[in-house]
Order: sequence, then C-alpha cells, then structure tokens
Amino acid sequence: MLRKLLACFSIFVATYLVLSIEIGGKPLFSTLYRVTAPLTGAAQSFIGRMVDSGMEGTREVGGKLFQNSNPATRAKSALRPIVHSKGPSAPQETILEDERRELHDLIKDFDR
Repeated sequence: MLRKLLACFSIFVATYLVLSIEIGGKPLFSTLYRVTAPLTGAAQSFIGRMVDSGMEGTREVGGKLFQNSNPATRAKSALRPIVHSKGPSAPQETILEDERRELHDLIKDFDR
C-alpha cells in the first residue's frame, strides 16, 4: 500500500518537473496547452451536447412515464364512459305480443 502511494507521488513529481522545463522562455506546459486547447475545447463541447441530448431524452421519457401514471387522469378516463352513457336503451326490434307472453312465462318459470 505504501509502495503504491510512493509510486504515484513519484510519477506526479516527475510529470510536474518535466512540464516545468522552459522552452523558448515558456514552460513546456504552456506550449502543450496552446497546442491542445482547441482540441480539448471541441471535446468539451461535444461531450456537453451529448449530455444535453441525453438529458432531453430522459426528460421526455420521464414526462411520459409520469403522465401515464397520474391517478387523476387515469380515473377521469376510466369514468368517462360511465358519466357520458345515457343508461340502458330499449331494444331496437319490435316484439310481438305472443313473443312477449312467452318471455314473461319463461322469466316466471326461471324464478321458481
């Protein structure tokens, strides 16, 4: 454990010393930064756009999820046919008197 900690610290110090070497009156870090700055800026912009599009997709899916799980909306849609129905309606066909009597007798017999 201590050996790994010393190795990490040694690598950090060596990197710091290498980047501190002056080339043309400026540290090596400044020269490397000037070269890599446009690339890192483009990478940051790309990653930012990807995160934004991912968040937008997540927002859209989350909105649909919560919209479908709203009990008030579900209750209204479940009650809508009951509220708007006009109740039972009479049959659309005509029943002759003989048929009516037979149905009446059938219902009476069923009751016993």
